[in-house]
Amino acid sequence: MCNNLNKIKVICFDYYGTLVDMDKPFEKIKKWFELKYIGIEIGSNKLFSTFMKKVAVLSTQSFQNGNVILLSSYIHICDRYEIDCYKQEFIEYIEFLFMDVNAYNDAHFVINELKKRYRVGLITNADNYILYESIRKQNFSFDFMVSSEDAQCNKPGVEIYDFARKKLKVSYNEMLMIGDSQIDDIYGASKQGIPVIWINREKRTMEDCSPSVYFEVQELNGILNIMMNW
Repeated sequence: MCNNLNKIKVICFDYYGTLVDMDKPFEKIKKWFELKYIGIEIGSNKLFSTFMKKVAVLSTQSFQNGNVILLSSYIHICDRYEIDCYKQEFIEYIEFLFMDVNAYNDAHFVINELKKRYRVGLITNADNYILYESIRKQNFSFDFMVSSEDAQCNKPGVEIYDFARKKLKVSYNEMLMIGDSQIDDIYGASKQGIPVIWINREKRTMEDCSPSVYFEVQELNGILNIMMNW
């Protein structure tokens, strides 16, 4: 894959972890279990481990929204271990984790600068009602949005990228995917022939599962050095 970005018409950002800081949500869910079930005989670690196993199983089956998977997994462990189920509190906590996130300091500036030359939007794994509320709170403005709920497919699945391509009426080589996840964003997009920029804030090593990277930057501002001078 050559490093020719002259054909790019649309720039597609991942949202969580790329434009907004998620700050390890599953560690916070684990902490919720620890606080809510303190002193329980089976132990909160066992509860959380079983919860995560159920999340993994449901995630490999037919598409479900993320909040449905998380809630179903929580109800599963409550039934399995016959413990109190704080369903509404759990739902509200999950919504809080994904709605009340903070944009990275350079996110708005980078998006606004790119919009001077490109159509700029999202391709992201998210439930729409949570995503839209987060975007509203962070005062983002996008030209388009494609969520996993829209496409009924999570990244890195081909269906979400194909859904976006058709919605945007462009070819794959006219799209650019920008994200922080090696699997979902870099591997998923580049497998379809979509040029990619990897946001590598933690200076990680690229794994073999991600076959090709056009560019790698540590901060969103680095995108401007690539795209505005191309």
